[in-house]
Amino acid sequence: MKPVNNSIAIIRPKRHFMKWANVNTLDECEFSFEYFLEHHSFAVSMPYYDILSRNQAKRYINFHSGLIFDHQLKDWNPDENTWPADRSSELFMKWFTVEYVYDLVE
Repeated sequence: MKPVNNSIAIIRPKRHFMKWANVNTLDECEFSFEYFLEHHSFAVSMPYYDILSRNQAKRYINFHSGLIFDHQLKDWNPDENTWPADRSSELFMKWFTVEYVYDLVE
């Protein structure tokens, strides 16, 4: 195994996303929090950051949080009229957890 010159951020929905999603589902059924964790968590590849530069990694995700937020909302319900008008990085952090993985190998 050799090191990869990238880091990743693992994005997981919180209960705020689950509440919105269950109100705006196209399937007319309610999904559990465990369902969202299992089926709507994903990883974002980003430039390599080491643990000492974790603030840079946080700034990277903060900068891209609007795109990530829109992706998650669109994946659940493509009707933008159902999306929250405020999709700020502050709201993103209320709706999602972010876990950083700094060292990757392949």
